Amino acid sequence: MDRAVSVKDFEQLASENLHKHAYDYYRAGANAAISLNDNVEKFRNIPLKTRTFVDPKKFKGLETTIMGQKVSSPICIASTSFQKMTNEDGELAMARGAQAFNHTTFMLSSWSNVPLEDVAQQAPDCFKMFQIYLSKIPDVNKDLWIRVKNSGFTALGLTTDTQMLGKRENDLRNGFSLPEGLNMANYNKYNKTHGQNQDIKSSGKDSGLSEYVKNHKDQNIGWEIINEIKKISGLPVIAKGIMCKEDALTAIEYGADALFVSNHGARQLDTTPATIEVLGEVIEVLKEKGLDKKIEVYFDGGIRRGTDVFKALAIGAKAVFLGRPILWAMAAGGQKGVEKVLKIMNDELKETMIRTGCYCIEDISKNGVKLEEEKLVYDREEYAKKDFWNDRFKESKGFFDWYAKWDQIKPKFLELFPLETHRHSSFLMVGCGNSKLSEEMYKEGFQQVTNMDISDVVLQKMQEIYYPEKCPTFEQMIHLILLLIRVPMMHWLQSCFQSKMLYIVWTFSGNFKEFSQGDAESFKAIKAFKFNKHTENRVERQTTVLCYQVKRFIEAEQIKEESKDPRKKLLRLMMKAKAKKQQDDINKAFADQKIIDEAIAQKDIDQLNVQTANAEQQSQNDLESNKYQEIGDIPADQDESKVIEQDIQKDKENLEQTKNPNYNPKRQEFVMMYVIYK
Repeated sequence: MDRAVSVKDFEQLASENLHKHAYDYYRAGANAAISLNDNVEKFRNIPLKTRTFVDPKKFKGLETTIMGQKVSSPICIASTSFQKMTNEDGELAMARGAQAFNHTTFMLSSWSNVPLEDVAQQAPDCFKMFQIYLSKIPDVNKDLWIRVKNSGFTALGLTTDTQMLGKRENDLRNGFSLPEGLNMANYNKYNKTHGQNQDIKSSGKDSGLSEYVKNHKDQNIGWEIINEIKKISGLPVIAKGIMCKEDALTAIEYGADALFVSNHGARQLDTTPATIEVLGEVIEVLKEKGLDKKIEVYFDGGIRRGTDVFKALAIGAKAVFLGRPILWAMAAGGQKGVEKVLKIMNDELKETMIRTGCYCIEDISKNGVKLEEEKLVYDREEYAKKDFWNDRFKESKGFFDWYAKWDQIKPKFLELFPLETHRHSSFLMVGCGNSKLSEEMYKEGFQQVTNMDISDVVLQKMQEIYYPEKCPTFEQMIHLILLLIRVPMMHWLQSCFQSKMLYIVWTFSGNFKEFSQGDAESFKAIKAFKFNKHTENRVERQTTVLCYQVKRFIEAEQIKEESKDPRKKLLRLMMKAKAKKQQDDINKAFADQKIIDEAIAQKDIDQLNVQTANAEQQSQNDLESNKYQEIGDIPADQDESKVIEQDIQKDKENLEQTKNPNYNPKRQEFVMMYVIYK
C-alpha cells in the first residue's frame, strides 16, 4: 500500500486481498456494466482549461460548506454496504479514517455491518449523513430515524432507486451471501420484536441480497414519505438517486432539502446515462426555476481522480462522494488506506485548482472546463433549432461528409439486422430500443422523440439468444453509430419532424410501412398503432428496428449546395456512377458463378449417366451368363435358383438408385457384394 499513488493502484491491491465473491459484489454493475464504464469514461470528454503563470502561494484551501456547515473539503465518502467484507473493522475503519483526515464528511449505509451508534462514536467531528432504505414495517423505519438523530447524524439520504434490485450477473453466478457472522447490524434489534432476519443468504435461485430486498424492503412507497421522515426525525432529507430533471423537480415539490445525482454506482439499470451527463441537466433546471441558491446538489459515480472532482464541481455539484475508491482503500489498508486515498484525491484536486487558476472552491466554475454542452446538458429547446445543428455539422466535417460514408457503413449495418425487409429499404439512421421504449414511442406518435439509440445490450442479446448465427456484433460499428445519434441528434430530428421535413420509415419483423411527409393522417395511424399487431411475441418485439429517413431534407440541402458549387454535383454523380459500376461488377460475378455451377452440375449428371449405362450393361452380361452367387456358401436347404433370383432383384434395386437425380457418386458410393466365378 505504501507505493499506491492512485485509485487504480488501490483496486489492484483490493483484488488481491478480497475474496472473489466480495470483490465481484463491490465491483459489479447492472447487466453488461455499460453504465458502470460510462460513469468513469465520460469524464474524459471534458477537457480542462489550464491557465499560465498561476501562483501556488495564493491557494486558500479546499474548505466549503454543506447544508450551511463548514467542512474541510468537498470530497466526501459515499454510502456503501457490508464494509466488513473489506476488513474486520468494516465501517469503524472508514469512520476513523474520515475523522483522522480533516474530519471528512461521510454518508453511512443502512446496510452496514456495524451499528450506526458505534460508527458515530468513531467520528465525533465529522459531518455525518445516513442513507436509508425503507422497511415494510413502519415502526422499524420510525425507530431507525430517531436512532440516527440521537447518534449525531445531521442529514438523511433517502434512496429512491431501489424499489427492486438491479441484475448483477456475478452475484447471481456466485449465489452471493454475506460471510458467516456478518449481517445488517442496524436491524438486529428488530429480529425478536418484529421477526426480521437480517442474515443475507442465497437460496440458490437468486443472490441473497436480492432475496432480502424482495422480502423486507417496502416497494410501494413514494415521494410522500419525505415529509413524514422530516417530521419524525427532525433532520433534512436528501433525495438520492436523481437521474433526470423531472425527478429533481418532483423531489423538491415533495419537500426534499437537497438532491443527490447518482445511478447507485450503475448497479440498478444498465445503459442509463453517466451521472456526469445528468448533473448538468439537473443544475440547469434549478437555475431556470430560481432554486440553485436554495437546493444543493451532491454527486457520485465514476470519480477516480482529483480532476474528476473538479469537473463535477465546475458543472455545479456542491460536494462529490467516493464509493468504490474507499472500498478498495479499506481492502488494501483499513483505516490507513482510507486516509491515504483521501489525501491522494485532495492533493490532486488542489493541483487541478491551482493549474486552472482557482485558488478556492468558490473560484471553480464552468470557466475551468471546456464543456461541449450537447454532451452534458440536454437543452431540448436549444437542440431543436435547425440552425444550431447545421452549424454543428459544419464544425465536425459536415453532415454530408457523414452521409457520403453511408454506402460504406450500410453493408456491415445490414449484417447486424438480418430481417429481409432491410435489404430492400434505404434508410439513413436506425435506433434499436427495447420493447417498452418502442411501445411508448408508438403511443406518442413520435411527437416527443427524446431517446434514440442502438443499444449494444440489445444487439448482444440478439446475438446470444435470438439469432446466434445471424447477428455478428461489430463493436466499432456500434460505437460509431452510438457516437453519431445520441440524444442531442434526436432533438435535431425532432425539429425536422415538427417542421414537416422528416420522412418516417419503420419496419417490424418483416412488415414494411411508409408514411408520407407531413401527412396528418399518417401520424394518426402511428398514434393508433397497436403494438401487438405485427409482433406476436417478445422475441420479435426485441428485434424491432425503428428507421428514420431524412432523405427529402438532405436532397433539398444537396440541391442548394450544388447550385453554389457545380463541382459538388459532378462529384456526386461520379460517386453514383462508381457505386453503380461496383454493383454491376457484383451482379456479373454472381452471374458468372451461376454459369460455372450449372456447368459443373451438368458434367456430374453426364458422368452419372455413363456410370449407370456401364453398370446396366455389366448386370445384363451377368444375368445372361448366370455365373455369380452371393458371398459365402448357399445353404443346402435353399434352392440355388431362388437365391440367384433374389440377388438379381437386389441388383436391379441398387441400379435404380443410381438414377436418382440427387445421387452423387462422389459422396455416396454404391458397392455390389458379389463375386464372379466360373
